[in-house]
Amino acid sequence: MSGSKKEEKNFDEYAKYIKRKIKKISKDEIKTARTYEEVIKKYNIKKVPKVSNLSNDISSDYFYNFYYEKKQPLIISKLQDKIGQCIKIFNSTNIIKHIGDTKVSIHVGNSKFLNNVDKNFRYTLSTLKEFIELISKEDDKKEPFKIHCTKDKIYIKLKKKNKEIKHSDISSYNSNINNDVEKKNENYLCDILKTTLNKKDDYHNEEKDSINNVYNNTHMYFIHNNKKNLYYYYYRSLGVNQFKDVSNIKKMNSFIRDNFFLPQPIYPPYHLFDFFSSILRIGQTNLFIWLHYDIPDNFLIQIKGRKKILLIPPKYIQYFNIIDSSSSYNLFHILTNKKLNAREKSIKKILCKYSYVADLYEGDILFIPSLWLHYVYNMPPHTYMKRKYKQIHQFCYIKNKKQKKKKKKKKKKK
Repeated sequence: MSGSKKEEKNFDEYAKYIKRKIKKISKDEIKTARTYEEVIKKYNIKKVPKVSNLSNDISSDYFYNFYYEKKQPLIISKLQDKIGQCIKIFNSTNIIKHIGDTKVSIHVGNSKFLNNVDKNFRYTLSTLKEFIELISKEDDKKEPFKIHCTKDKIYIKLKKKNKEIKHSDISSYNSNINNDVEKKNENYLCDILKTTLNKKDDYHNEEKDSINNVYNNTHMYFIHNNKKNLYYYYYRSLGVNQFKDVSNIKKMNSFIRDNFFLPQPIYPPYHLFDFFSSILRIGQTNLFIWLHYDIPDNFLIQIKGRKKILLIPPKYIQYFNIIDSSSSYNLFHILTNKKLNAREKSIKKILCKYSYVADLYEGDILFIPSLWLHYVYNMPPHTYMKRKYKQIHQFCYIKNKKQKKKKKKKKKKK
């Protein structure tokens, strides 16, 4: 079978598959995912190296000596059977069943580009059940679609828009949530476990969220200056005493702590390292987490969904106007726009020449060395339904009726 016919066949298979698996989609997530892939390819951003030959018969000294000491980002794959049952059971049904009543602090914003410097989000109190239901509501705002393939493109035609959902208050907002959220596809959940290690005797500051004075009561806050009526939600676990303790999965509910383990082959030697923190993170899809660095070394374990992570070496930190380990620069904007100021142009050169990109799927583990800047994109569901289709979303386009009419008018004038 020729290359073009094979690609056309894959397009058809992909179209049937996502039509079966995804009931609704949004114009923005189609465009954002495609555009991001295009600029990564256009500027030939280097891929993070990957290893998949680690097994239980290899000691942690091996990983430490051959990989860790290089202080370079690394993707470790094919260890999903060594991290516990989390990939199988960390879904919305089980989260609601086992820890749904747990009260947590979540980020609520009306931009998909979360910014920890400008604080374009609010910290609000919620239960994990409410949090998952809120994400589900956002998923419901997407539109049903039809899909059509040509030789080199996939056209997605959106059907009638849904009625707007008002966010006037939490009670009215949640009143129509039905109990079948657990029956839905897990497309709207993207879970990450991040284990952080600190080398003994290294200087470090405890990572704390500035959540003082943000809880006036237990009701949800909603941001009303939102023309598109879209909301983005992100959860990052805190310590038992959120003002003093760092997050530690081993102190969480047994549902979490008993179903996740850092694989033995990559755990650095105990006599050289102290455990610092472990963090459960659940993020909405089509969401960007701000550029930042961590002082300890990190192992980021992808549990659900797919992520693209840009990583930048520590020696370029000075160019990113860092405030408390975070930067306000929107790297997606910098990579996709031509009209940039002088500083943004400098940053773009750094990204194109020195950054790396990590493409993470369920079960992949990313080693992020100390002080490496990282910028996370939670990719939308149509990009990760099956690994064999991982590149096809780059050929997805929204079919626009208005554009068609304009073209017809131009032809008539001629």
